Order: sequence, then structure tokens, then C-alpha cells
Amino acid sequence: MTSNTNPNISGDTLRNDGLDNQDLTLHLENPEIVQIRPVLFLGNVKSSTDPQTLYQHNITAIVSPLIGPYARWEHPAIRQIVPGARHLFVPARDSNTTDLLTRLPAICDWIDTQIHHWPTRSSTLPSPATQGIAGPSHGQSYRRSTSIPARGKPAEQNVLVHCYNGTSRSATVVIAYLMRKDGRGLDWMQEFVECSRSIYPNASFLDQLRVWEQTKYQLFWLMPNPSAPLQPYYQPKDEYADFLARREKKLYQLQQKGGQSSRGVAGGQYGVGGYASSRCSCVYLPGDYGY
Repeated sequence: MTSNTNPNISGDTLRNDGLDNQDLTLHLENPEIVQIRPVLFLGNVKSSTDPQTLYQHNITAIVSPLIGPYARWEHPAIRQIVPGARHLFVPARDSNTTDLLTRLPAICDWIDTQIHHWPTRSSTLPSPATQGIAGPSHGQSYRRSTSIPARGKPAEQNVLVHCYNGTSRSATVVIAYLMRKDGRGLDWMQEFVECSRSIYPNASFLDQLRVWEQTKYQLFWLMPNPSAPLQPYYQPKDEYADFLARREKKLYQLQQKGGQSSRGVAGGQYGVGGYASSRCSCVYLPGDYGY
């Protein structure tokens, strides 16, 4: 099969969600998508919007921790390969005030569910090779010329985790997932992922991964309730409680300085500068996405 370059995705057709230079320009030393482990891929935002890339790598589920969502995710060529029910959107800025830690257990559980419980891709799935993708407002066609055999590719349950560059937010999620999966520490797993891709988790995310390691990937103790034996309650582990206290102190200091005007807490709709929930079919994991 002849290789094909990916369609150019310009800044005026994709949301730029970054707060710093790391998010304003894609890291060119990294490919769009790399395989970290069987069934687990790490990529940038382009990899989630190109049906050819998704098809060629047998991607059946996507995790998107970034600001969004992106209109192109809802194109039929994308949703034919990865339906909305298999696409988890996690609103998150690449910021030292973003709390990914609190949502890591749910994200890791969701990835496991996609790998082990979704039905395999149908052998009759039509190829996206003859389908064009139009930008949300510019009417640009990204029709692919390379053909794909109609019989489809071998059925696999591959999950793509991506953010804008595929170096900080998504790398944090991938490291956390593999730490829990293998019972490995942060340092070992970070080096393992770096063997496949250059990654740059911000200092706050590395701190959160350290807490993830210290709590053995369980943030709460299940405590007995003497007054209601059948209704135990959850108590944050000390390391997690310390993290929450440090984060609240940091947020309070920022508010006092007046350097940040608003704090993002995503609720029932996509309140992250994206589209209302009725416009996006993704599974939505709400939470505090920071400043």
C-alpha cells in the first residue's frame, strides 16, 4: 500500500486550546501517532481528526483530554470508525492548575472497558478512503486517494489517547494507565513511554502522578460507617488529601493576585469554550479543568 501524507490541518480550522507556547505549535519531532503498548496509542490532535490514521491503526476508541470538543470529530467518516459512545472527552487545560488526578480512576476504568468489552470491528466496515472531511466552516475537502481493502483490517481493540501535542495531558493519562496496569512506579513508566515518544508532562501533572503512585492508584479508603453498616463512606488517602489542600491554596493565591480571572468547572454541558453537549456525541467526563 502506498503511504500517504496526512492532510494539512491549519490553525484556523482547529481549536487552539493552549495557554502557553507548548500548545501553540505542534512538536514536529513527534509523529502524529505512536504505539506505546499493544492496543494503546499516543498521539496529537491531528491523529483524532484523520479517518485514514484511525483506520490504519485500528483505533476503536479515543480519549481526548484537552479543550474542545472539535467539530470534525462528528464527521461521519470519523464516527463510522469511532462512534461517540467510544470517545471520551475530558476537558483539561495544559496548566499547573488543572486537576487530572481526580479523574484518573474513571479514565483508566473507561480505557479498560473499551479494550475488553466492545465488540470487534465489523469486517464489512467501509473504508474512509473515499470519504472527504470538511472543515467546520471553510468547506475544505480532505479526501484521501489511497485505497484500503474493502474486507477491512484485522479486528483489534486499540485505544488512542491524545491531546493537542500528545506530549503533556495525554502523556500523563497514558503513564497513569500503565502505572496502574503494571503496578510500576512513575520514574520507570515515564522512561518507558519516552522510549516511543518525546513527552513533556508539566510539573503539576508529574506531581499528580507521584500522588497516584503513593496512593497505589486508589485515591480513597473505603471506611466502615458505624451508624449505617451497609453504607460505608470514602475517605481521601493522606497523600490525596494533601494534594487537594495544596491545589486549593494555589488556586486561592492566584485569585488573590488577580492573575487569573476565572476558574473552569465543566458541568453538564461543554463549558470549556466548546460546543454544547447536544452538538457532540462524545462521552463526557466533567471536572475542574483549571485556569
